[in-house]
Amino acid sequence: MTNCKQLRYAALLLVLIALIPISAYGQQTLGSIDGTVTDTSGGVLQKVTVTIRNTASNLLVTAQTKDDGSFSVFDLPIGTYEVSFAKDGFKTEVHSEIFVVGNRTTTVEGKLQAGAINTQVTVTATPLLNQTDTTNGYTLGPEQIETLPLGTGSFTQLAILAPGGER
Repeated sequence: MTNCKQLRYAALLLVLIALIPISAYGQQTLGSIDGTVTDTSGGVLQKVTVTIRNTASNLLVTAQTKDDGSFSVFDLPIGTYEVSFAKDGFKTEVHSEIFVVGNRTTTVEGKLQAGAINTQVTVTATPLLNQTDTTNGYTLGPEQIETLPLGTGSFTQLAILAPGGER
């Protein structure tokens, strides 16, 4: 009789172990940032240093643009980031409040102006359109959620504001 109980417990344990990865898969906590860096005339810039900093944890990741001016940084923890582009002979450009969402790619385009090395340009706009990932998705930042007036007071009205939402 004890052999049968042990076999049942072993089978139950195997089923539970098999289900652990399935439940963890739905909770993606990593995203990515990509984009292209150009000059003011639209020409791509190679070997631009891209610095990505998580504003909450100060996690710092650096990358360089490829020959076509593109860059990609994967496996970033979700959160708010600051992205800066720097290259000798150009003004440094900083994009603040870049939101990284789980299992999504945020696109940040840099446009560097010729100028002194110690000059910095700060861009405060937040990109809401992912130009490389064709999945449907829309992210509202905390500031937008808190300041949007809702007729009924229900957060479900935020879904109507998303692109393609029912009007």
